[in-house]
Amino acid sequence: MRKLIGILAALLATLTLSPAQAASGKIAVLPAPVLKGAAGNGPVVTEALRASLKREGFEVLSASQVQQAMRGWSGANAQIVTAPQLAELRAKAGVDYVVYPRVLSVGNGVNSEEYQATILVNVGGKSKSGFAHTRQVGQIFRSSVKKPEVAVIGRGEADTAVSKLMEQFYAKVH
Repeated sequence: MRKLIGILAALLATLTLSPAQAASGKIAVLPAPVLKGAAGNGPVVTEALRASLKREGFEVLSASQVQQAMRGWSGANAQIVTAPQLAELRAKAGVDYVVYPRVLSVGNGVNSEEYQATILVNVGGKSKSGFAHTRQVGQIFRSSVKKPEVAVIGRGEADTAVSKLMEQFYAKVH
């Protein structure tokens, strides 16, 4: 019996320390606008972020809950959202963090069959004067289209970009 209790205790300790269990809290992910490139890049990046955060153990607000919280918010129609505006939305939505992604551009990559999506993410936390996390990456992807303005990043490449974007944030909260 003692051996069984010891095994169960070790198993419980292992589960307690897993990254998905260590990260907790509610989080809102804003829809990713695309500043230069195909509009279809925004939803792909947004969904990749939402899935990653869920895997890390966050309670992610639904897209409709985020839209509801954005009604009447000072940053709702802003081209660039400031840290104080994210803090305002965080309080309004009742979350611990707000993720603010942007696809800055999609352009030609190293060769003619590749494109690069430049993606920036800011995470607003408890501070009203600064971001809890900021990171920008350039993610190479392939597309059958010949014009960067209509090329859309694939979900696999978006997942890779999100891993790079959020790696340091996850290390902070675990």
